[in-house]
Amino acid sequence: MSSELAPRKFSDEIDADVDTPLLSSRPYRDSASGSGADDDLSIPSNHPPKSGKLFALTGEQGRMMFLLLAVILIGTANRVTFKIMQYANMNYSYFVSQFTTLIYIPVNFAVIWFKLRFTNQITQEQREFPKRRFAVMGFLDSMQGLLIVVGGLYVPGMMQNLLLQGVVPVTMLFSVALLRPKTCNDDNLAIELLEKKGARFRTKHETAKHWDDGFLVCVIKIGRREIKGFTDLQRYDHDGRLDTMLADAGAIDAPGIGGAHGDEVVLHCSAKPWSEHIKTFYQPAQYVGAAVIIGGLLVSVWPSVTGAGGAGPILWDMVFFLATVPTAISAVYKEIAFRSCQDMDVWYLNGWVSLFQFLIGLLYAPLAATMTGVSLSDIPSNLSQGFQCFLLGTNFITKHCSPDANCGTGSLPVCCDSCDGSVSSVSSISAFWGMVMYMVANILYNILLVS
Repeated sequence: MSSELAPRKFSDEIDADVDTPLLSSRPYRDSASGSGADDDLSIPSNHPPKSGKLFALTGEQGRMMFLLLAVILIGTANRVTFKIMQYANMNYSYFVSQFTTLIYIPVNFAVIWFKLRFTNQITQEQREFPKRRFAVMGFLDSMQGLLIVVGGLYVPGMMQNLLLQGVVPVTMLFSVALLRPKTCNDDNLAIELLEKKGARFRTKHETAKHWDDGFLVCVIKIGRREIKGFTDLQRYDHDGRLDTMLADAGAIDAPGIGGAHGDEVVLHCSAKPWSEHIKTFYQPAQYVGAAVIIGGLLVSVWPSVTGAGGAGPILWDMVFFLATVPTAISAVYKEIAFRSCQDMDVWYLNGWVSLFQFLIGLLYAPLAATMTGVSLSDIPSNLSQGFQCFLLGTNFITKHCSPDANCGTGSLPVCCDSCDGSVSSVSSISAFWGMVMYMVANILYNILLVS
């Protein structure tokens, strides 16, 4: 499963997962960038190590330094080979989008089979993770891949790297919008206690009350009585008043108690005020950094707006940049979805996501046809020609085409095929080796990110 914006490896369930409770009657402390009291980032000593060296790396620190340098180098190769692959397959971008996803399916599922057969690394909890959530991830990743491959055809490599930085502010935007705390952890404990008492619920989660005391709280309404928080509910239970309240309200199912006219328990959970949420979710410096990135992007695309050139056609710049949207939503959705399964095996995740990504990508054929200028009826033949271009180096488009390096843009016609690398002004590297170079770099890049 290829990844260009972020390592590869929303719907009814989002509502359920976003409402996963936080802590009741607890001050807001859930900043995405804040650190807890236990974080120790201080330097333990100003004295050099006894070895006499001013700076010594431990084995783990050395490993992390090596991995960091490797990620930088392989990540750069990943970007460069991606553009090389695009040049070599200029007229077959939909094939590239689908094939670079398809190739991951047997690789991932081979590893999954081995792990299931010979190890215990893929747990029962992971296998029971709802496949529909993998499908949502596949839908988002497939859209991202199509926008990148098709949109990136006419966007210079340097401009691609600049536009991809937009994923940072876009992800921040969706994180703030979708990860707003709405409930509290202790409401689950309150529900569990009340269900043991046989209480009937009209609603178990109702984000209806706003509290201005700086706390996320849950309020349990029994008849006309309100109990604020799980601690008070426990106190009422210990002294026997909770049973009396439930019985008087007719809110429990027991012989001779309650009935059709009895009240039901309503549990209200507060939502963190938007002003407080935006203020604390990220640090001010992070918002400033996002603003700087946005400003840099505007400066970068300005030549396209004014027609000065050098940044690619503005339409394709925008198409390429739009790939940051499904990437950002996918990242936030995964954070929400994996709350119910904290330790998901990365091969199991990537295997199912790549399978759904490929299948859903087939449904994008009409969109791909519109974006590439190929008629929908010609998509099958375009896929076939793309495969032959890759595997055999066969050039199909050799007449009424342009060998110019900027072919396919402005008034220039489509590019001539250079599947065998014969049209050096388009690509001096064949489609086969361009694809192989990218796939190797991409697989290594994702393995390093996992490591």
